[in-house]
Amino acid sequence: MTNFLSFLFSFFFFSFFFSPFLSFFLPFFLPSFLPSFQYVRLSRLTYLFFSLRLGFQLF
Repeated sequence: MTNFLSFLFSFFFFSFFFSPFLSFFLPFFLPSFLPSFQYVRLSRLTYLFFSLRLGFQLF
């Protein structure tokens, strides 16, 4: 049971820690039918949101 809890904790920690990088790099792999300015703007907004959330979580 403790191994399962530690696995869950590490999984959520790493997914939370790498979510800004994933949300920053994910729009570059989106299909090209989206306008480029739209998903660049969305990627910057999601990157800002996740980095702010990470900063509030740490401090």
